[in-house]
Amino acid sequence: MKVGIFQVTSSFAVGGCETYSWNLARYLQERGHECDIIAGASPKPIHPFPQVRLLTAPYVARDRLPDLGSRFRKFGERLSFAWNARDIVLNGRYDLLNIHKPYDIPAALWFRRRTGCRIVWRCHGTDFYPGLGRLIGRIDAIYCVSRFARDTLQKAYSVPAEVIYTGVDSAFFAPTRNAAASAAPRILYFGRLEGWKGVRSLVDALGLLAERPWTARIVGDGPEYDNLRRQVRERGLEQRVLVEPAVKGREQVKALLADADVAVFPAVGVETFSNALLEAMSMECAVIASRVGGFLEVVEDGRNGLLAEPRNARALAEGLGRLLDDAALRQRLGVAARRDVVERFDATASFQQVEALFQREIERNPLN
Repeated sequence: MKVGIFQVTSSFAVGGCETYSWNLARYLQERGHECDIIAGASPKPIHPFPQVRLLTAPYVARDRLPDLGSRFRKFGERLSFAWNARDIVLNGRYDLLNIHKPYDIPAALWFRRRTGCRIVWRCHGTDFYPGLGRLIGRIDAIYCVSRFARDTLQKAYSVPAEVIYTGVDSAFFAPTRNAAASAAPRILYFGRLEGWKGVRSLVDALGLLAERPWTARIVGDGPEYDNLRRQVRERGLEQRVLVEPAVKGREQVKALLADADVAVFPAVGVETFSNALLEAMSMECAVIASRVGGFLEVVEDGRNGLLAEPRNARALAEGLGRLLDDAALRQRLGVAARRDVVERFDATASFQQVEALFQREIERNPLN
């Protein structure tokens, strides 16, 4: 197969979608297929796997567009990228384009008319927009990152879609930290600093736990970065909570997790799935997550992690308090979490399913 992964942010952003794109491309390359990442031009592009070709095109960043709503800005960013990347796609003779955002569907359908390539959308969010219903049924195949993502999609649109869970490289994200009890357990949040990620609730919960020994790191980028630093100061937690910029590369993510006893995922909005959650669980880190979305398909309360009600700092503090006070509980949950990831969410098994899906679609209508 010759596959193009069409994802503007894969060359300059750090996140679950970007990590997935690169890991899938590397897997397909290792399987003997040809796979390119087609992404936005960047002065310092992220290129973690040199064996995968990165092809870039200019785009208009969303923050340079009129603020008529986040969907308008995302649409504008991606349409500008698609226009500038058109020669890459038209001349690339791809059998299949793998897209990751619904904003790319109009351009992808135009590419298909011009080249005959198949279009497969990986659905992992709820960025639906007016008019999408007239386009979505024309996509060749859709796979969703969780049952929650599929159910949400199919409530809005009557389209076939299968579930292929996002996987994690469990051989790489293997336990490396000292599991012995610590006098001051280390708490970690890592990921985007957006309002819906619920990190403010985490800071409020930490304020309720001020009498216990602990340290915490909040690592990520996004519009909430300065607000969170201000909130930490207002709570008088500057000496115990570090708010730090995002790390880049899975080696740095692994190092973060190796230095943590508890990882927190306090989302208050729609969270269809989470690479970060799986990475933490794979490293036997005790996790506590909000009772929302795709988290419920991964975390079983009291068996492989803890769940807390979203937007409830007191409930989150109670769960965190249990983990801080009980090193044996942390270890038991971490071991169970690692076992579940290896058995249910390993990346190789996930990518095998994606590879089979791509091959089926290409065989249905091979490129002439």
